[in-house]
Amino acid sequence: MKDNNKLLNKINNLPIKPGIYQFKDQMGQILYIGKARSLKSRIQSYFSSGNKDPKTNELVQQIYDLETIQTNNELEALILESNQIKKYKPPFNIILRDDKHYPFLQLTLQEEYPRLRVARKIKKDGAVYFGPYVPTRPMRNTLRLINKYFGLRQCSRKLNNSVKRPCLNFQMGRCIGPCSNQDKETYNAAVKQVKLFLEGRKDTLTEILTKNMDEASEHMEYEKAAKLRDQVRDIQQMLSKQNIISNQLDDLDVFGFVRDGSIVTIDLFHVRTGRILGRHSHRMTVSSPDDDMQILQDFITQYYLKETYLPEEILVSMDLPDAEVISKWFTERKGKRVRIHRPIRGRKKEILKMAYKNVLVSHMVRMQESEEIESILTAMKNQLGLSKNPGRIEGFDVSNIHGLIAVGSTVVWENNRMMRSEDRRFKIREVGGIDDYAMIAEIVKRRYTRMLKESLPLPDLVLIDGGLGHVNAAFNVMKKLQLDSIDIIGIAKGRKQDESLRDRLFKPEITTPIILPPNSQTLHVLQQIRDEAHRFAITFHQKLRKKAGLHSILDEIPGIGPTRRKLLLKHFGSLKKIKNANVEELSEIKGMDAVTAHNVHRFLHDDNNMETN
Repeated sequence: MKDNNKLLNKINNLPIKPGIYQFKDQMGQILYIGKARSLKSRIQSYFSSGNKDPKTNELVQQIYDLETIQTNNELEALILESNQIKKYKPPFNIILRDDKHYPFLQLTLQEEYPRLRVARKIKKDGAVYFGPYVPTRPMRNTLRLINKYFGLRQCSRKLNNSVKRPCLNFQMGRCIGPCSNQDKETYNAAVKQVKLFLEGRKDTLTEILTKNMDEASEHMEYEKAAKLRDQVRDIQQMLSKQNIISNQLDDLDVFGFVRDGSIVTIDLFHVRTGRILGRHSHRMTVSSPDDDMQILQDFITQYYLKETYLPEEILVSMDLPDAEVISKWFTERKGKRVRIHRPIRGRKKEILKMAYKNVLVSHMVRMQESEEIESILTAMKNQLGLSKNPGRIEGFDVSNIHGLIAVGSTVVWENNRMMRSEDRRFKIREVGGIDDYAMIAEIVKRRYTRMLKESLPLPDLVLIDGGLGHVNAAFNVMKKLQLDSIDIIGIAKGRKQDESLRDRLFKPEITTPIILPPNSQTLHVLQQIRDEAHRFAITFHQKLRKKAGLHSILDEIPGIGPTRRKLLLKHFGSLKKIKNANVEELSEIKGMDAVTAHNVHRFLHDDNNMETN
């Protein structure tokens, strides 16, 4: 920022209006996105002469440029800020890495004969949703029990006179069978019982089922009575496993927060009708100059940006700076009041204490894991001679068969785990024929051209599945993009039958490989990333081959078209017999020549081709 007149002029001419701002470095990469009631006052505060914390100083030293977007009000600024943070993932912002959509159970009350099924998103379709379920195993167990005892239909067929006979579930006694027995009253009673069960109203449901059991017993329907007895027992057992914290609470989400330096752990508890239905934990490394209240607020806005269900109340352990604005936003989305609340006494305060005790345990465990990860990264830096600890590694691979349907892949490894939501696939567009080096160059160029254009976070290390030629091809692209400061390593497979020749690691323009011992943790991490990139590329390649209708491996051999393929299969009878034939036997087939026969023999004896590698 030193002596940057262009930036100073921008700051001095900022409007006193709400909006968002983007701080950028010298390469145009977005460092931080924030919002403000007054853009001028907020941005000038970063460059004032007062004392700042180390994180703010680190950010300010890297600021080279800024952009602003004005909004009509604070609410618009809040929503825009959340969306842009999710899109650009700036390094100094809090980023919610977990992009999963946790499942709900959907009771389709809008249908004449409702069903219960798993849904990932809530829609305004007249159905009732229960969840989210974290982890998913209890949800699966719940669904299994409901399907066993309550008899709601599981099929999606249209229930009209065209249904000739009921399905197998009806024959097994696991469906009331509305397709054959139009007893709507019985079916609606079962739907009501399922709803009571999912709402956790054990006493009301048990009372209904016990009454039904007694009536069945009085009418000497002992088999039905025994089934109802088992149903009551299993329901009581399942509901008793849920952690009941109150019989009077509505739906709550409870946030537990702990920060230790740059490490933040946030635990979220989903409380539904007084029962803890699920919990998930998030850990992140904070580079943000913001305080704890702002960090928690940013996390909450990002979390509910993707979540389709909003509870009636959100409990937090500190006052959020923009709680009223966020509450207004959530209320508009839900169509019903959503309250963000920091309780200071009573039962809800006790619930918040429970959340804090649990997040503290999670935090201590994850701090220990963090130390182990940092140890792995430091060892990797030293063993490979890298410029810094590789907290984020991106792996690349390509897949093709003699240049046909060539594809590429990139996978992301961060903080000791694969980030599957960031995996990307490529169809090779610019390379014709067999040229793996050019294919690697193409996908690396496309990947980082886009990341630079969109100011997305760059990796600390690029890993290429291949040897020195592949690495040099990627390095030349990175130089042209002015990204040659990013470390690049290639990993070439050794021969399994020769223990002395292990996987070799290559650095750009250095012919001597690095060979690590088989028990090296650094090698294991690189192999994991390489294998994941390879699997991802192969899976995509197989999918495209299937889509293209290339059902015969013979179609991929140069010189073999439909006519010659038919001749070969007619003469030999199977692909296995064609593979067992020698070049002379293949040449004798009418319509074949020596060159094509040699191509067939070589292709079918290449294990990589037969395994679709």
